[in-house]
Amino acid sequence: MTFQGILCLGRPHLHTRPDFCEYAELCFWEFGDRVKYWITLNEPYTYSVGGYVFGTTPPGRGASSSEHIEGTYPQSQSVHNKIDENCDGDAGTEPYLATHYQLLAHAAAVELYRRKFQTAQGGKIGITLVSKWMEPLDASSDLDVQASLRALDWFMEPITRGDYPKSMKRYVGSRLPKFTKVQSQLLKGSFDFLGLNYYTANYVSHGLESNNGLLSYNTDPQSASDWLFIYPEGIYKLLDHVKNVYNDPLIYITENVRNHVLNVPQVLMSDGANVKGYFIWSLLDNFEWNDGYSVRFGIIHVDYNNEFARYPKASAIWFMNFLAKGHLKLSAKRGVLEGSGFDSPKKLKK
Repeated sequence: MTFQGILCLGRPHLHTRPDFCEYAELCFWEFGDRVKYWITLNEPYTYSVGGYVFGTTPPGRGASSSEHIEGTYPQSQSVHNKIDENCDGDAGTEPYLATHYQLLAHAAAVELYRRKFQTAQGGKIGITLVSKWMEPLDASSDLDVQASLRALDWFMEPITRGDYPKSMKRYVGSRLPKFTKVQSQLLKGSFDFLGLNYYTANYVSHGLESNNGLLSYNTDPQSASDWLFIYPEGIYKLLDHVKNVYNDPLIYITENVRNHVLNVPQVLMSDGANVKGYFIWSLLDNFEWNDGYSVRFGIIHVDYNNEFARYPKASAIWFMNFLAKGHLKLSAKRGVLEGSGFDSPKKLKK
């Protein structure tokens, strides 16, 4: 079960933490006898950046001037789709505050569960991060290589080691909130498992610092580009990176598209990443946030104009056959699984 929807209700605020804990405790009491895997937050990055930089997701804050919104963001959440054009914000501080309070709320909920519920209920608790793989634009540039390696640091460093990465402290400076010693201890190791949502990869270069005096998340050194680019090898590299840099955590791939699944057994067998589960996104075509019904991620096609009739796509048939094999052979030459194929889709019975 994932806790969502309680954190981004306006300006980032410290009161988020006790409110979130009250909500989490109610869920633990009511569902803990049946729910054995808890995810405190799903993609906190999306809340922070979409909600407080570009204003494309609730609460719709973010600087509206062109100087602040230079840069790129996924087309599906374009700055032109800002929820409320009259709702401004401080993109130089608010995304960092939003992340800070989300991390504190996460750590507090984990501490609460471990202290009052985990022994009796026997469950596990973690967090899910959206995680692109980053390739340096110029592999010969040390700065580009360093930029590619710090892609997950904003969230992984605090929950693994209890503090923000040194590079972020250096670039963001006084706009980056600080953890107390108590908060740092709560954050450190505050997950029994790590959920990873992986869809795509980007080339990244070291961004230049702002020279116009406007401080914003977008002018802090970083880089990204429009999604969604299919790069199956990226999930292999991501899992290997997380294993080696963040103490080999227990991992569940909580969202992924079918194109990448063949690379998961490769990293399991060759590098030993501790992956215990895989979830494809998604079972059905659905309402995709501010894209509405205009994009389709489901392996089951939903006919919105025909009483929501459902048809398995070729990817659904492939995935069914993939799972039905029971044991799968890894090709040493190709580094992928053998024996996959597609069948013709058939209409599902209602």
